[in-house]
Amino acid sequence: MGICLVVLGLSSVSSTNYEVPIWTLSESFTFDNLVEGDTIHWDWTGSSHNVQDAGTGGSCSGITASNLVGTGATGCDFPTGSDNGNCTYTIDADDAGNTLCFNCENHPTMTVTVTVQSRVDCALTPAVALGADNCTADCGTLTAQSITPGTNGGDDSCVAADPHVCADGDGDCVIANCTLTPAVAPVATSCTADCGTLTQVRTPGIGGGDDSCPAAADDVVCADGDGDCVIVANCTLTPAVAPVAADCTADCGTLTQVRTPGTGGGDDSCPAAADDVVCADGDGACRDDDDDQTSSAAALWPVLVLHGAALVARI
Repeated sequence: MGICLVVLGLSSVSSTNYEVPIWTLSESFTFDNLVEGDTIHWDWTGSSHNVQDAGTGGSCSGITASNLVGTGATGCDFPTGSDNGNCTYTIDADDAGNTLCFNCENHPTMTVTVTVQSRVDCALTPAVALGADNCTADCGTLTAQSITPGTNGGDDSCVAADPHVCADGDGDCVIANCTLTPAVAPVATSCTADCGTLTQVRTPGIGGGDDSCPAAADDVVCADGDGDCVIVANCTLTPAVAPVAADCTADCGTLTQVRTPGTGGGDDSCPAAADDVVCADGDGACRDDDDDQTSSAAALWPVLVLHGAALVARI
């Protein structure tokens, strides 16, 4: 007679149920990789054997005595008569990673050896959710947590945090739209007393901000009289020396000296411009073509008169 040994998987973890032949004097059994909640079940088919802890020798870790429970009249001890009860051992968290050894008191070589897998709790990667402090200058959305499920009865209640969307000011994240400074393009009337050059600067958008601003306007170089711009300059005479008749060119015409007054508080003590010089024939390189033709004709007249007189004398 013997004992029918059955291993029942009663935990929430997927497991394999084992049903083995009658436990006889010449047989031992090994079951690997059971998990918390699995139950080892002995069902009596005879009165010659019992079930007990085989101790902690060798690789055996020892069992939890309270988990070895019999439902028959004699429990896990030797059954008597027609006692058809059974004996069970339910694996719990304390058994995780251990090797459990059972045998028969009268037949120590009749053994059941059970290895129990270690519980593995679920895990989050990264362990701490990335938040605002992790934002870089690229802004964007940070990597979400991934979940590694628990196994072998381990905790499987992990919940990943929602991925963080970086906002302006989070860590190194700066989100800004493009800008034009000043916002309105400068014009000549905007010139200040400093004169100089007015410039509009375009700052591009960053961190995913709007970058649709137009190009910056052209620079405005302030001139005297633009807005509040007054450029300090002394008065000038052009040409510096007053023209005279000897300066006349072959083009003749009129020679003019121009006076430009001082500005911005500059020296304005220049004299008035000299009177214009109207170039006449003989002034400098100026020659009047009509006067030249008249002079040539006058020079020829005496010759013609002399030739006429000679002709009369011959006649």
